[in-house]
Amino acid sequence: DVSRCDKGSGVSEPPTVSSDTKCEYCQSGTSFSDLKSSTQRCEEVRKCGLGVGVILEPTRENDTSCEACELGKTWNNSADSVSKCVAIATCNKGWGRTSLATIVKDTACAPCSEGVEYSDEDSATAFCKGVKKCEQGEGVTKEPTRETTHKS
Repeated sequence: DVSRCDKGSGVSEPPTVSSDTKCEYCQSGTSFSDLKSSTQRCEEVRKCGLGVGVILEPTRENDTSCEACELGKTWNNSADSVSKCVAIATCNKGWGRTSLATIVKDTACAPCSEGVEYSDEDSATAFCKGVKKCEQGEGVTKEPTRETTHKS
């Protein structure tokens, strides 16, 4: 009867008429074997693609488990067997969005122009807004900041 390699090990030399199966451990994070076999070598672990994140890292006995990132919520720009989808960034008050996050890139933010634009909310989608202009006959009671508009 021919020996079979355990899960987590693969065949390094198949059995012959004069020798039994020779096994070697799979390398955790690099290769795996999820069944007992006298013929199967360790297989290379799967890499999750761009816009897809790891939900379970590979072991010697299991392949990588991947899940698509969620548009508008998470992103990942690495194609490997360890990177997870991460939450998109939020632009802080005084900053506005310059580009929306996708499943492969994060939100891009830039500071609002002092005295011209403002943002009074933390948001991953809001642009800087133009400050309020005083009507004829009104005066400025408070100078605008990057986080507030004119008050009249």
